[in-house]
Parts: sequence; C-alpha cells; structure tokens
Amino acid sequence: MADRRAVIAAGLMLSMSAAAAFRMPTRKLSDSLPPLRLADAVPARPGDWRLDGSLAPLVASADIEEQAGRIYSQTLARTFTDGSGAQVMLMIAYGEDQADATTQLHLPELCYASQGFEVARRGRGLLALPQGALPVVRLFARESNRPEPITYWTTVGDRALNSETERKLARARYALRGEIPDGMLVRVSSIDDSEPRAFRNHDRFIAAWASDVSPGLRSRFFGVAG
Repeated sequence: MADRRAVIAAGLMLSMSAAAAFRMPTRKLSDSLPPLRLADAVPARPGDWRLDGSLAPLVASADIEEQAGRIYSQTLARTFTDGSGAQVMLMIAYGEDQADATTQLHLPELCYASQGFEVARRGRGLLALPQGALPVVRLFARESNRPEPITYWTTVGDRALNSETERKLARARYALRGEIPDGMLVRVSSIDDSEPRAFRNHDRFIAAWASDVSPGLRSRFFGVAG
C-alpha cells in the first residue's frame, strides 16, 4: 500500500510539474501578506517561558551559512527558560522564495551533521495544539558530551509539512496558481540526555508560543489545520 501511494504521489508531482512549466510563477506570496519581521513576531515571554541569554542555539557551519544567506530572508536564534530552569533553544529561518529545489529549506540533519554531530532516531509525529495538529519531525543529535533532542517543522505558504514529498506537492500547487510561496524552518531543541523530558519541554514551549503569537501570523509559523 505504501508503495502504491508513493507511485501515485510521484505521478501527481510529475503531472503538476509539467503543467506548472507552462505557467512560470511570477507573484511572490509574501508580497500579498503583511510584512514579517521575526524579531517582532516571536513573543519575548510566551506563557511561562522567558528569554535566556546564557545558551546559544547551534548555528550552521560557515559553508552552509553562506548558502543559507542566499536562501533565507531572515533568521532568528533565541533561548528560553521557564520557572523550573528548563531551557529550549529556538532557531527560525524564513525565505520569501521556496518555489523550487534550488531554494528549498535546509534541514537540521544537514546542519548538525556538518558540525560533527551524529544524528539518529528520526521520527515524525503530530503535535496537538489548540489551533490544530502540527506535523513535526523528532531527531536526536549527539556530539561528544552534547546530547541534543530536536523538534522541527517546515512551512510552505500557510501549510506546515514534514516530508519532502509534501513540500514538492505544495510548491507545485502554488506554481499552478502562478505564485512563489514563502517558507519557514522552525527548530526547537535542548541539551538533555532524556529525550522524553526534552520533547515534553519542546511541546510545552511550542504550545505556549502558538497561543501567544499574533493571530494574524499564526498560520505562517504553524500552518493551518486541515
């Protein structure tokens, strides 16, 4: 059954790509939306979480950072802590043009591997938020004495997606409408030997952030339900 679905999806992508080739997208979706400034859009105090300057999120290696500078319009890195002392690191990369594979978002697997991390235990899941289900990817990365559970997701336009097949289909749909979608990669991580504890903290932080972000921007960070 899985093979049959993959074949159907591949056929659909080919047909949509062929049709899109006759309608090269020209309109940036971001031009029709309110301006997005990550530094202003992410709340400084989501729920019981507060900004914490004592720990910096991992950034990409120099060569990947150079590539990212050509892809992303904005990036944001922040660390938050709650009253119990739990810490989560937030990294967001936003690009106004996610129309094709040459500009697609770089994923944490590449970023961490380039820094010497071993990345393992990949899995996908749905995080239940009051606003809807958020599809996420879970990773566990380790380098020497730094164990780092990671939760991340990507958006294309107003949809949160967790597979490259879904992202290709979404880009093709926008191309058929003559639109160039924007996109976002959102990464939440923590330095913690306990994956269950870390992922619970990630989920608490994401839920608090989703509740406190401006309603007009919520779909751009978390996608829309359905």
